[in-house]
Amino acid sequence: MTDILTNGKLRRSLHNLYVASFKEIKTGLYPQSYATRLLTTMMAGQPWSWQVIGITPRALEVFAANGFKTGSQRIHRGHRQSRADTAKAVFGRDKPMELEEFFEYFLRNDETVLMTPEENKANATGLPDYIPIDRALGLFVCGDLVGWKHTKKERAFLEALHSERQAQIGTGKEPL
Repeated sequence: MTDILTNGKLRRSLHNLYVASFKEIKTGLYPQSYATRLLTTMMAGQPWSWQVIGITPRALEVFAANGFKTGSQRIHRGHRQSRADTAKAVFGRDKPMELEEFFEYFLRNDETVLMTPEENKANATGLPDYIPIDRALGLFVCGDLVGWKHTKKERAFLEALHSERQAQIGTGKEPL
């Protein structure tokens, strides 16, 4: 995540791509769905993309049932705001966002939570309750195209989180 926050050259380059795309979308030659694809192409598949900020309790239980392995078919990353809505917000304006406004808006809405497919379908009204995951841990880094990198580090984290939650339940404390 630090590259996109600290690398001014990268930020300017991506913002230039956004501004050029904005101008082309405004020609009317492309439908709004094209804006979503452009934004996804520019901003996805990077280590800082689709930053995982949490996991739902149901998703954690799915991981537990599968030995804390990836479970990509059983677990999704749900965005804080749909990519289509983010594209509408950044392209559906009279003029392009300035660099800082663009990144502040985009990165906030690019955050994701690990959840079940059913929770993701219901995600249109906002994120479900989730257990926060500290970004500084560098977990669940975006894959080169889709998915996330799920290494021993992610499995160990999930196993420890699950054990901690089970211990809380055993003491009568209600975890999130």
